[in-house]
Amino acid sequence: MPKTGEKCTFAGYYKYSGHLDRSTIRCHPSFDEEEISLQVGTVFPQITTCSKDAFWIYVRPP
Repeated sequence: MPKTGEKCTFAGYYKYSGHLDRSTIRCHPSFDEEEISLQVGTVFPQITTCSKDAFWIYVRPP
């Protein structure tokens, strides 16, 4: 499962799956952060709402 800081190797839409650090208080991603579109080589982002790293799940092609 891809995570914040890794480069995207398969272009498409990815859905937020959870925070990397499960021991901290979790924020809720904004609507725009729930599902993102990435191109190959783009770095998976943090959740900007709380500046925390996240796991991402591939949903569908672009």
